[in-house]
Amino acid sequence: MNDLIELQSQMMRALGIEWQANSLPLDLIREAAIGANVEAAEVLDPLNKANRPWKPRTLDKDHVQEEIVDIMFYVLELFVLFGMSWEDVIKAYKSKIAINCARVIEALLSKQEIDLLFVGMPDIERPRNVDIAFQLLISIIPKEEIDLVSFCQGPSKYIRSLYEGE
Repeated sequence: MNDLIELQSQMMRALGIEWQANSLPLDLIREAAIGANVEAAEVLDPLNKANRPWKPRTLDKDHVQEEIVDIMFYVLELFVLFGMSWEDVIKAYKSKIAINCARVIEALLSKQEIDLLFVGMPDIERPRNVDIAFQLLISIIPKEEIDLVSFCQGPSKYIRSLYEGE
């Protein structure tokens, strides 16, 4: 995937977009963020038009996919401008997923129920999405590496501290 980031970097140069490595060109970052938002709005347009009760239409899947790729163009541009490698992107994404999993657990379970989740009490009734979030979380951070006491006190705060400490 690093090749996509390098390809984007070359495309930006071909378009005349100039930036210095290790700098944060705010104007270019702003333009890329706006571009991603404009393209995201263009994904919504055919979705809104596809389902009019008085004029039913089918969704133009090819058009929507083209708009999604346009979003990716700007997201890759942001990766380039921030000097991110694909490994940086994966690490940041896993961090965000782990924090979101912790938020799901935190929102739906008490501290005692969180403790039981770690012990593996299958007979405790809980929402299915909690089990999915927990399995996803421990696929990113092994269960034995999680400090149960700290996690029970505030799951999302604890997971965030793991990633900020690196």
